[in-house]
Amino acid sequence: MVLILESTYYEKSFRDLLDVYRNRLSDACLERIQRFKYENDKGLFLLGRVLLIEGLKMLKSDHIKLCSLNFNSYNKPYLNGLNFNISHSKNKVVCAISKKFEVGIDIESIKRMDCYPVECCFTKSEIDYINSSKNACIDFYKLWCRKEAAIKADGRGLNIDPRSFEVINSNINIDQKLWSCFDLKLDPSYACCLCLNRNGDWKKNYKVHLLALSPVSLSMNNLFAHCHIVKFRNENNKYP
Repeated sequence: MVLILESTYYEKSFRDLLDVYRNRLSDACLERIQRFKYENDKGLFLLGRVLLIEGLKMLKSDHIKLCSLNFNSYNKPYLNGLNFNISHSKNKVVCAISKKFEVGIDIESIKRMDCYPVECCFTKSEIDYINSSKNACIDFYKLWCRKEAAIKADGRGLNIDPRSFEVINSNINIDQKLWSCFDLKLDPSYACCLCLNRNGDWKKNYKVHLLALSPVSLSMNNLFAHCHIVKFRNENNKYP
């Protein structure tokens, strides 16, 4: 199971959010927030941490504090016994949390462009796929999100050449480790993808099953997080 929380950051809500959640943030997190030059960037980063705090509460893991945040050798953050990943684009923020899977998530605001930056990130097959598509814009962002989510899930970041693996199919291989990508339709103006490691009991025919939960109020400023439980089932409706 994976919990996904999604929220929209509204201009000038930064101070209200910070007042409500300040005591639940680590000193290192507060220092990092202050290093951002623009308040909008501060707010997006803060909202990502707020979603993580609320997600831990929903998973009954709020005994895990953000001050216990650890980092792997490539600087990817994680918590003991729990994996998470955060992404934001424009004013939308998403957070994926799982006790079972290594997770990566990416969200991108869809923008129409005359041409797309494909050579630096995509293989020849992927470039051909985008160029031959009837909707190149949608397919560009779909593959872009898959690449980003997979790289984030792997945990080595830009140390991985994005052209060293392909994401045309949702089941992908990065240096002999298997991952699965799931395109999530959270908002029609955004592309979003969740990537997970395929562990020992994983089957190729598992499909994503997105269960929407009641929105969670984040603060006194009428901000809400839309929550989704992501489960996976095969054709016999069995879950891993």
